[in-house]
Amino acid sequence: MRFADRYLSEKGLQAEIHPFKNIPEAGIIIVIPAFLEKNLHTTLKSLKETYPNNKAVLALVVINHPEQASEEIKMANHAMYHQTVAWMKKNSSPSLSFHAIYYPDMPEKHGGVGLARKKGMDTACALFNQQGNPDGVIVALDADTIVEKNYLQAIEQHFSNNPKSPAANIHFEHILPKEQDSALYLHISQYELHLRYYVEAQKYCTLPFAFHTVGSAFCVKAGVYSREGGMNRKKAGEDFYFLQKILRLGNFSKVKGTTIYPSARTSFRVPFGTGASALKFIQRKEKTLYTYNLQSLIDVKNLTDGIAVLYKTDDSEITNYLNRLAKPLKKYLSMQNFKNKIKEMQTNSASETVFKNRFFTWFNGFRLMRYLNENHPENYQFQPVATEAKSLLELYKFNHQSLEDTVSLLKFYRDLQKDEV
Repeated sequence: MRFADRYLSEKGLQAEIHPFKNIPEAGIIIVIPAFLEKNLHTTLKSLKETYPNNKAVLALVVINHPEQASEEIKMANHAMYHQTVAWMKKNSSPSLSFHAIYYPDMPEKHGGVGLARKKGMDTACALFNQQGNPDGVIVALDADTIVEKNYLQAIEQHFSNNPKSPAANIHFEHILPKEQDSALYLHISQYELHLRYYVEAQKYCTLPFAFHTVGSAFCVKAGVYSREGGMNRKKAGEDFYFLQKILRLGNFSKVKGTTIYPSARTSFRVPFGTGASALKFIQRKEKTLYTYNLQSLIDVKNLTDGIAVLYKTDDSEITNYLNRLAKPLKKYLSMQNFKNKIKEMQTNSASETVFKNRFFTWFNGFRLMRYLNENHPENYQFQPVATEAKSLLELYKFNHQSLEDTVSLLKFYRDLQKDEV
């Protein structure tokens, strides 16, 4: 029995692997969902211009639309499929081959980026399964994104140097619009700063899941992908929910030395995320993007910093620990059955390390976000993202006096997360 047979038969979408019988065995398969995508060929060209790898690479584009799409959209998507196939035939090589899956009329309940990404990633998993290669790397990329020339080499080298890592994310930087006074420029610069501030604030809280979960910027080993139940079918946030499963495994890592560049644009394709947020921001004629109050995350740090002391404690000590926390966090944890959860972790942990791992498997990125969303704005006021980003730098004692505007702050945070600060 091959490593992914059970997953593919029980949870996988039908994997269309018959067109790939005559291609070289790949070490990396890139999956790119594309729905009514004008910039797809720009993305594919940037991949073609990357430096060659030691092992072959396959780029798999899933051209899709939901069944409720208009006839105009369906016709445009169908035309895009044929144009893309023609381009792929001319530009494929043994070292980097391009292939397309046409996935029309996806069911209304699930028709969206999650299902399209799952279709491609399940196909990639099936190809690696056929090769008997659980260490084959499945890469998630979006159809509006440009990659650096060393992109594929950096991914290959990363997993060669980090054989125990199940998955990794990749540094990203949105392409900012040229019109610096435009509404889109205002939004994208602040939105990316929000993403970076949120991850850095999690690091300040010593949370082990403090990584970006961006759909165009992660990769996962095929064996891990199948063992963890594969991609979900969510219409948005599929990347966040999928990576929460992977992060709990530990050894999640970051591909260093390369960057991807997603486009800055509005989008009607998804109910939330970068594009949807930009669309609402512009429609409301807003100037300032608001983010989570830094104090709400400092209060979480007071929970996590000393959590190891609960490894061997009785009921009264757990109660005292809970009572010392900020009221909003105490209330939230109480509603999450905190005391009983801690007792359960104590019973099933043979060491303090195991106890801490169990705690952070429970208090994960999803539970953190629920706490923040349930307490803003009732108990914590949302704040301008530039204000909180500066306040976090003050806690880190970084010199931020020259960082007067959003873009300079964003550049600092970008460099910080590229490990250049």
